[in-house]
Amino acid sequence: MISIYNDPAETNKGDIELIKLEKKDLNSVVEAYLIKRLGDRNNENFQRLYEYSDGIPYMAILLADALLVKNLPAGYISDDTLLDRLLGLDERNREDVWKKRILEAYALFHPLGVDGEYAAQLNFVANNPNIVPLDISDSVTRLTLFNDVRKQYEEKQLLEHLGSVVLFF
Repeated sequence: MISIYNDPAETNKGDIELIKLEKKDLNSVVEAYLIKRLGDRNNENFQRLYEYSDGIPYMAILLADALLVKNLPAGYISDDTLLDRLLGLDERNREDVWKKRILEAYALFHPLGVDGEYAAQLNFVANNPNIVPLDISDSVTRLTLFNDVRKQYEEKQLLEHLGSVVLFF
């Protein structure tokens, strides 16, 4: 059984093993990993990956894999490439391009009303091709796609539904 009990005065009692959870600075781990994967600090992508990983080793792994698996030329990793990888999008997939445009709309209209008295905001944004250029003309399909993307990214905790509005993080 695993239990979290927040009593700093608690010591090891009987046959219960106490494991202290501590916050550690993992920037040195990230740096060592990126040096191992990219060659050295002089690699054109090192600094950008180091900054974006923000001391989180798993993020460094994901970013390095994204760069090296795609076989991008040195120095090529752009903000769009990083964003696509972090959002789990592939620019070659038409539906992922739609998702990215929809997420851009959620970010642009922050907060965006989606329910109740504010539902007209979502309807206007979703069905305006000048705001969100999708090659879908049916208004019901566009609105459904907006709602599906919202639900998907709420699960990933990148969008938050508060009351009648959606916030982008």
